[in-house]
Amino acid sequence: MLGSVPAAGNWASLPDWIKKAAVEKLANESGIQLSVESAQEFPTAGKAAFLLFEQTPGENRDAIQRLTPLLQDWPAQFNLVIHSSPKGIHIYAADCFIQTVALLDKLLRLGKTAGGMG
Repeated sequence: MLGSVPAAGNWASLPDWIKKAAVEKLANESGIQLSVESAQEFPTAGKAAFLLFEQTPGENRDAIQRLTPLLQDWPAQFNLVIHSSPKGIHIYAADCFIQTVALLDKLLRLGKTAGGMG
């Protein structure tokens, strides 16, 4: 699972209470049980910070690398959660209402690229 959090910067240096709050928010938005201990920062040059949660380290690394250019361009005000399971790919974009063609294009490209995740 990959999720965005509004705290840009070095995840490792954040206070534990901020990490816990960020992971709880992602868990509430996605309905997936998550823990701070399993969160790995996934760096991008964008405005949002992304956290990666994997059951097996490296299992989706190639697919997630394909998402990097799209994640760098993701609007930070919309929390994003991408969850890959045997049942398919689920993309959650909290409070994201498609109001522009540009945002629709971002979502479509994200969905198409995420479709390659395992």
